[in-house]
Amino acid sequence: MALPKKPPLFFTIGTAVLLIGGGAIAYWGLSWQRFFAESLPMGVKAIPETATFTVSLSTDPDQWRQLRQFGTPETQTDFDQQLAKWRDRWFTQYGLSFEDHLEPWVGDEVTIALLPTPLTEGESDDVLVPREHHQIVLLPIADREAAQAVMADFSGSGLDPADSTATDTATDGADDGTEASPTAEYRGVTLTRYDPSGDGDEANAEVEPEAVWMGVLGSELVLVADDMGAAEQAIDAYKGGRTIADLPGYGRAFDQTEVGNPFGKLYVSVPAATQFLAQASQPAIPPAVLSGFQASRGLVATVDLASQGIQIQSVSWLLPDSDRTYAVSEPLPEQLPDYLPQETVMMASGSSFEQFWTDLKERRTWSALTALDPDALALTLQSGTGLVIENDLIPWLGGEFALALVSPPVVDAPDASPPEVSLPNPGLILMAQVSDRPKADQTFAQLDEVVQSRYRFTINTTQVEDTMLTEWASPFGSLTLSRGWLKESVTFLTVGNGVVDMIAPTPKRPLATDPLFQLVMAGAPDANNGHFYLNLGELDDSNRNLFLPNLPLETQGVLQAIQAIGVTATILDERQLRYDLFLALRRGNRPGALPTVAAPESTPEPAESTPTEDPTSE
Repeated sequence: MALPKKPPLFFTIGTAVLLIGGGAIAYWGLSWQRFFAESLPMGVKAIPETATFTVSLSTDPDQWRQLRQFGTPETQTDFDQQLAKWRDRWFTQYGLSFEDHLEPWVGDEVTIALLPTPLTEGESDDVLVPREHHQIVLLPIADREAAQAVMADFSGSGLDPADSTATDTATDGADDGTEASPTAEYRGVTLTRYDPSGDGDEANAEVEPEAVWMGVLGSELVLVADDMGAAEQAIDAYKGGRTIADLPGYGRAFDQTEVGNPFGKLYVSVPAATQFLAQASQPAIPPAVLSGFQASRGLVATVDLASQGIQIQSVSWLLPDSDRTYAVSEPLPEQLPDYLPQETVMMASGSSFEQFWTDLKERRTWSALTALDPDALALTLQSGTGLVIENDLIPWLGGEFALALVSPPVVDAPDASPPEVSLPNPGLILMAQVSDRPKADQTFAQLDEVVQSRYRFTINTTQVEDTMLTEWASPFGSLTLSRGWLKESVTFLTVGNGVVDMIAPTPKRPLATDPLFQLVMAGAPDANNGHFYLNLGELDDSNRNLFLPNLPLETQGVLQAIQAIGVTATILDERQLRYDLFLALRRGNRPGALPTVAAPESTPEPAESTPTEDPTSE
């Protein structure tokens, strides 16, 4: 039950979920004046408001088995190995097993929190100065009698049927004559220190396990901490101090998530997470990007296990006194997926280009973490085409817009090349709903003149059924761009030979009808402010698309387990932003018992009580 200095698997799962989507987890709240609804994790009562990250995970063995069913046989084996190492390293080291020592009394979920070391007097909270963090685990007591029976084996635990904050300490030895564990008392709570026994897989341990402190808070929670100071912070919060539930906007954000029987729940302090990224990033994140996130207070989310993947609902919110707000407009059901092809590998869309551009320039949303520099992008467009975004594009880009990368047709190499050679063919589609077609036509006429006079492109117009296409062909025919109208208010620009045939005059297989696209977007609101879609199955052919980089070899195994990712953003009000994320995962073999990690010969003999399976085993 000890906590590693490096984040354990629980933190790895939560962090991965957060980066792909953005992710993190929510509680269902009603009133937060020191009142906690039954559906909230009990551990929230003892988490100080300064926490950087918290994750609550289900103790239901069925849900863990369901999670372990996802993936390829290779990723399933790797995941089970990591779970087994975590079990052996942080349970067995202290003579504990989930089945014997936790399962009889623990509640439906356990909560893990990452707490920064408090600032000393006169110390500044510099975003570039690393803060040391410690971890606590909060285990809710669902069965007091069972907990009392189990903890009777642990001297000084402090759990008493009449008064669970007993002050007696055991320092002279236990009843059997053995030396008792050292204890300390803080605000009426007895804390017992447990040292690693030396059992377990020390050869595979990346860090030497250290002592942990354990105590009981009231009759509700068992506290485990890897540092006495962290334990004292949790006790202060439980004894009437400010908790994360007291943060402005925290409870209101929970109301925007739907909670059924979630596998996990997360909270992330956005300023603290930004600080962590600033310390870890190479090269350093620009100060302008960091300042844009200081207005955000937090992000919460729930994670549910679905039959075909993992579904996440999250909400981030701004500080009440922040001068930054989200532009609230009436979101409309998207239409552009009806005009994009099923060969789409990646798609990003928005409900308003003007709002997207404003948010990007002012670093208002998570797009600020992308590599896009809006000033450099605008300058490049102006120097290359003479167009000014604010004057020549925004006035007529008044509706939905989308950028899509597609698997383009194979283009044969010139006759002089070997017959097995094919040329890389970029596959890019820009599409938008237009609010002022005359202004759009004026801009396109200006572009025609630029590409013909400055870049020596050949311009041809053709009629395909009811669609008029304008084709820009580069010298020697090495690159082709096409533009046109799919209907009165939907215009497009394609890059790549043969790409225009995928959508004009109409797509033969629209993206909106693709079962995989429908799966990852099914839980999102019909009226929203934009999508991100990534089809990793189609990504296997990325070598044919110049805009898609080759992925690192070390990520190939994990990516093969993921079929697709879908993210939908919805502005709830001027201070709340919702994200719906779905990971479509492949299903692997039926999981069995977790593997046994063999200990080296030099490892001391195991303790008298042998480790048992944890809740993730079959």
